[in-house]
Amino acid sequence: LLSIVTTTVSTHAVKNTAFRVFSDQGMKVVKRAQYKIDPERFEKLAKTMDSSDPYYEELFAELFLIKNDSTCKFLYTMIPAGGNNFTYVVDGSTRPSDTDNFSPIGTTEDLTSYGNYPHMVMEENDIIVSGIMNQSSWGWAITIYAPISNGGRVIGFVACDFDTGNVMRILRQAKLLMIACCSIVSVACLI
Repeated sequence: LLSIVTTTVSTHAVKNTAFRVFSDQGMKVVKRAQYKIDPERFEKLAKTMDSSDPYYEELFAELFLIKNDSTCKFLYTMIPAGGNNFTYVVDGSTRPSDTDNFSPIGTTEDLTSYGNYPHMVMEENDIIVSGIMNQSSWGWAITIYAPISNGGRVIGFVACDFDTGNVMRILRQAKLLMIACCSIVSVACLI
């Protein structure tokens, strides 16, 4: 019983600590990216989806620099496309040659597995931090969203994703260890 309580409390503490660390880092990343985004030029780019627009390259360079100065896995901007679909405007996560991880301008993705958080940032016009979630395409992650507003209207968001797969593996191993220890103790007691 003591082993179960100790393991449960420690795994909960590890998860909360990871959440705080990732959310603190993510807030800094999205605020820095938000500061670099010119809302008027971004809205124009979001309407035309023209990758030859000089602002596209300019914003890509800024986001790519911010992403590489942090430990986040992805840093990108999106606009709503109806329902749970959102369209990438500028993805600063990696270079376009990395076709597995880069999303070209105009790519639409279903964010159902991200929960209601993309909608919340659009509605609340404030920074939103998701919980640690298993996203269908990318695995365990935590996402921090910041609104992109032009004249009081939220036109999209900038978001960064942190890979929390290692944290979830540690928690899973702790739970398995707890089960093994409890089983051994139970068998010993029965004997």
